[in-house]
Amino acid sequence: MENTEKTANTVVIKADIFIVPNEAMDFQDFGHNKEWLAEKLKKHLGIMPSEDEKLVQVWITSEKSDNWDHPGSLQEELGIEYNLLDDSRENRLMGYFPSRLPESILSGKREGDIIRLRHKTYDVDIELTCKQQEYRYRNFGAFEEVLKYVLEVAFE
Repeated sequence: MENTEKTANTVVIKADIFIVPNEAMDFQDFGHNKEWLAEKLKKHLGIMPSEDEKLVQVWITSEKSDNWDHPGSLQEELGIEYNLLDDSRENRLMGYFPSRLPESILSGKREGDIIRLRHKTYDVDIELTCKQQEYRYRNFGAFEEVLKYVLEVAFE
């Protein structure tokens, strides 16, 4: 499967997404990491979660990277050079794709569904296929079951 395609002048990156079943938090509870996470979500996806929005830890994987939260993974997908030695805030913000997404993006999605996002800085479309059953944590159930689990456990 080719994970990057170009259609009608639009670049589409395809990857898989699954939920890490031990993390779900209100955005307001991220403490000193809240500002960093807010900047990453805004820079990459153009979104800003509300204070009480629940954030779910996810893992995004593709042919070129087994974890988009590793520095430079998204840039590698796009064929963009990324300097791992550049420790500037801007470089770090762009190098790490958000590993926590708002519940609103994941809500209603089922195993096999596609989540469509637009990367705001790189101006590319991202298609994430919900594939909980094919990766780590598959024993927790299908995508929708794991989402329900992490939200219920974390916010009882």
